[in-house]
Amino acid sequence: MTKNDAMTAALGHTQQIYRALSELSDLTQEMEAAAIGEDTVTLQLYLKLRADVLDRAWEHKRQLRGLCSNLPSEDGERLLDILSSQAEEITPEERPLLEQVQRNQALLTRIIAVDQRVSLRVGQEKSFYQRTAQ
Repeated sequence: MTKNDAMTAALGHTQQIYRALSELSDLTQEMEAAAIGEDTVTLQLYLKLRADVLDRAWEHKRQLRGLCSNLPSEDGERLLDILSSQAEEITPEERPLLEQVQRNQALLTRIIAVDQRVSLRVGQEKSFYQRTAQ
């Protein structure tokens, strides 16, 4: 596989991750509404649905790691740098991938903020976020 082929494939995977994150965002917002309404049955349903969406996103992430490892080391490291937003001096061919990675990260940051609110509301002192803050 050439570097350009890998960039194209990586862009496709990052776009699929964005789709999964968008769905995850919607589910997380619905989960927050269920938590506010203290609807534990609906809350459990959304947790299960989120797990399914996360599995899809992780599969694309696994594919991205495979792309990096199947390229010659220099190209694989460059792709990994782009995927982790660590690359310097981005070329025009690399820009769409980097921009998609940045969109994914921004959406993930918003999801985590909502998830944290839900977790703290439902789990209170047992919340993952409460335990990690200590």
